[in-house]
Amino acid sequence: MTEYTDLALDIAELCDRLNVQTGEPGDVFLANAFAVEAWSSEFFQIIFSIINRTIALEALLKSTRANQAVLDGASAHLAQVRLAFDKSSLASNWANRGRNLIGPAHSSPIYAVGGVAS
Repeated sequence: MTEYTDLALDIAELCDRLNVQTGEPGDVFLANAFAVEAWSSEFFQIIFSIINRTIALEALLKSTRANQAVLDGASAHLAQVRLAFDKSSLASNWANRGRNLIGPAHSSPIYAVGGVAS
């Protein structure tokens, strides 16, 4: 049986789980958070999956009749979340870069669109 989830809520909850104060570089923090080796094929699969899910949510939201301002805001916040998984965030101290891109300023608006694209 297929289980359906709310993509927006999944992304926002992931952001909340990764909103951790740490002195580790992004790659080390994320590898530990996902229990994989940094820079392994599994590591890349997870990173790309997260990025692809944000892109899929953005496309799904654009296919709805939601208010354009809401769509534009959601797109901007999803773009910020994607930056948390880019080369710069992976090489930088997680608390100084990646964490700021997935924090409540960006995850809360993603929670708000939960259910809109269902």
